[in-house]
Amino acid sequence: LTCPAKPSDLGIVTQDGRDAWWSGQQETIQQIVDAFWTKKFVIAGIPTGGGKTIVATAVQRILAQRALVLTHTKQLQSQYQETMPWAVLATGRNNYTCGRSADDPLVGLFGSMNAEECEQYGGGCSKKEERSCEYYAMLDRAAAAPEVIMNYAYALRILQSGGIAGQRNPFRRHLLVADEGHLVEGAIVDATSLRLRIGVCSEARLIWPSSYDVNVWIAWAAKSLQQAKKFMALAEGTLIDGRANDIRRQRRAAQLIDTLHAILRLDATDWAVSSNTSEAVLRPLWAWSLVEERLWRHFERVLILSATPGEPEMLMTKLAIDPAHATYIERPSTFPLVNRPVYYWPVVKLNRNSDAADWQLLASAIEHISNTGVLKERKGIIHTASYAQAEALRPYLNSGRFLFQESKTAKETMIDILKQASFPVVVVSPSLGIGVDIREIGWQVLAKVPFGDLGNPITRLRREYQREDDPKFGKRNYDEEAMNAIVQAAGRAVRGPDD
Repeated sequence: LTCPAKPSDLGIVTQDGRDAWWSGQQETIQQIVDAFWTKKFVIAGIPTGGGKTIVATAVQRILAQRALVLTHTKQLQSQYQETMPWAVLATGRNNYTCGRSADDPLVGLFGSMNAEECEQYGGGCSKKEERSCEYYAMLDRAAAAPEVIMNYAYALRILQSGGIAGQRNPFRRHLLVADEGHLVEGAIVDATSLRLRIGVCSEARLIWPSSYDVNVWIAWAAKSLQQAKKFMALAEGTLIDGRANDIRRQRRAAQLIDTLHAILRLDATDWAVSSNTSEAVLRPLWAWSLVEERLWRHFERVLILSATPGEPEMLMTKLAIDPAHATYIERPSTFPLVNRPVYYWPVVKLNRNSDAADWQLLASAIEHISNTGVLKERKGIIHTASYAQAEALRPYLNSGRFLFQESKTAKETMIDILKQASFPVVVVSPSLGIGVDIREIGWQVLAKVPFGDLGNPITRLRREYQREDDPKFGKRNYDEEAMNAIVQAAGRAVRGPDD
């Protein structure tokens, strides 16, 4: 099997409109295809702007295998769909309206419903002939498509189902494309984590322990189960005429009991706890004991793509990949270095104890950059490590040019503003460093070297972690994640050789 001379020979529509491979693309595609004859896993390090979408699509077309493509962002999902118009984008239930008729009692109770609310409060639809909602129509289309695009969170839920629509799970396929492969571990951890909301615990009259010891939480769950069942009985007892709030309370009680049972089943080894004023999260410290069961076993071949895979050996360790079953392919960037410089300017040392004077000093440096030379006429991004850091800068970046992203849901809005604004807007955001393509910006600032917050007990435990075969594993991983974040952010604007 060989890579043809032009993308159109595989039915691929290129983003730039030129029917030609970018420099190094054809060779990379051929290397991946050849490697799959003897290996299950191929890890490809392809730089930002290197055309990972085209590479993945070409591999799937050459192998002629049904594929599932996983990405982390909506923008990348749309990018894949533009490149492969034959693919179906599959998303969760809350993106689709419920197909129940207007005179259905549940619709009368809750008002308009999406498919997720239908599933939660009405039990969903049990027979295919009842499935008139958009969600099940999408599943039917996706099941038949040669290629399906999902985000990690949704895929890790739906892959656990043995059957869908009365048939074997159609999303367990021959080929898995894991784009942004450096995020696979985090996706597995998030999918496995257990969350307790302070609101529902207060309703049930449960007070969780102020401890980071998972064994303490397991003991607490055992003691709390009886009280949670009383809360459930109370919720069931107040169910009068199917009132919406009573049904929701009953659902919360059932979810609380399920979570407590899940905590009781935990093996505390390599699990950790973090909590804040709204929730407590119990999560695995690493994904290596989970990823085979959750993801790899469902596929015959796995292509992992990333601009920042880091050390291949470390990535394989974290993702429980046997090096004997994997090939690593690295493609260097062909973009001129002069077009993508990174400057280090030590202005102030930031930490949890930084005061107003520190943030004002940092803001002054950002203002200085924004008003320097041609940059004052160009759009930009200020990358922060958290929403809290963005808020700390807000009082000192108060010109109309700076806009602050206030929540995850505002991410797409911020991208649209950067692309469409007629003035040199600067967006301050903690979530535009990965997986977005914004050629309209002319400069970026990382407000702080993006080391993980050691005030977070999980981050600290991961940094201190010592494997028997690698005592410095945690420290190296901590440093590498910061370096990868810098490389990812730097690549947001330089997407081609002329940027």
